[in-house]
Amino acid sequence: HADGVGNGDERLAGDPTTLEVVKSGRMTDNEAAKAAGNRNLAMDVLREISANREFMRKYPIKVALVNNPRTPPSVAVPLVSQLQKRDLEALSRNRNVSSVLFTMALKMVRQKNISADKKE
Repeated sequence: HADGVGNGDERLAGDPTTLEVVKSGRMTDNEAAKAAGNRNLAMDVLREISANREFMRKYPIKVALVNNPRTPPSVAVPLVSQLQKRDLEALSRNRNVSSVLFTMALKMVRQKNISADKKE
């Protein structure tokens, strides 16, 4: 932008100011969801987003973090159990995430399918 004011995408570029934007609390939920899914962001930024309780109340941000290969496993693993069945199924087919997440999602999908069969 010629006026010097960056839009959300420019603020989310992989520069150190992104971490400052997250820490400052000036990031919107939409920007946080977009950042959580951005595979070019540093782990520090993803960790900072996950440390923000307000952001972690939003389901789309959780899904984006879990599906982002750069999200540290220490952040992503606890979120897997909070996913809905269709998102677990998508995660179990996502070969880009760590094998720990992939395997965990696969087991949970199988468990949910078994428990669904027992109800019938």
